[in-house]
Amino acid sequence: MRRRASRRRKNRLFKKIFRSGLYLLKAIARASGRFLKFGVSQLLLETLMGISILGFGFLLTSWGIPQNLALYIAIGTVLALLILAVFIYYNLYKSRKSSKIKLKGEAKLAYWIAQTFSHKASQEWVEYQDWLHDILLARRQLIDNKCPRWKVSLITYWRLSVLYVVVGLIKIKQVTARIMKLR
Repeated sequence: MRRRASRRRKNRLFKKIFRSGLYLLKAIARASGRFLKFGVSQLLLETLMGISILGFGFLLTSWGIPQNLALYIAIGTVLALLILAVFIYYNLYKSRKSSKIKLKGEAKLAYWIAQTFSHKASQEWVEYQDWLHDILLARRQLIDNKCPRWKVSLITYWRLSVLYVVVGLIKIKQVTARIMKLR
């Protein structure tokens, strides 16, 4: 009996050591993978730049430009093209990122309510999603009908507040019903 217990402890200990060693190996593999990915990308960039500089320098030399001057021109041109490519990429990325619609006021509140319900209660969110959709659709219709902005905001805030209060009351009733069942 005692031997079995000690064997079980040893087996558990060996399993824990094995698991921790496995986790350590996985972490080392991930870190080395990241390092290799970074190294390969940098090596590829350096190789591409070197080939471009040498090719452009050879082209300039074949046109009769002295080798020293051709190499300096090639280096300057390739670096300028690289800077231009990075600048264009940055501007394209920035324009895509800024194309997101920034929410303000009642739309921001509706978005917050939607995020709160969808993350915390996924099944119950389906019940309230139609209601929230109707509120925002009515808001859009009021804006399209040239209703004053302050009136649209007031109506939408009122409807969102009612939604929030009703959902809160439903949650309180559910919690009290659960508490009553426990008694």
